[in-house]
Amino acid sequence: MIEEGAFTGCSGLTGSLTIGSAVTEIGEGAFSSCIGFTGDLTIPKSVTLIGSTAFSNCTGLNGKLTIDNPDAEIAEDAFSKCPGLKR
Repeated sequence: MIEEGAFTGCSGLTGSLTIGSAVTEIGEGAFSSCIGFTGDLTIPKSVTLIGSTAFSNCTGLNGKLTIDNPDAEIAEDAFSKCPGLKR
């Protein structure tokens, strides 16, 4: 699990983001306001829960959003204010 708020506001993280297959949950606000991410966001089949505001305000993400688990629970506002992501 990636804990709640684990990387909130980490402006030094850059590039695309691929979550590892050992991760089963992404906590609330885990990557909120990480504006340095650009490109794609890939979430593996192992992830069953994406918490509220997990990726909110990641305005730099402008690539493809891939969520490999069609049954993953996606909480409200998990991807709010991420205008560039395409699904």
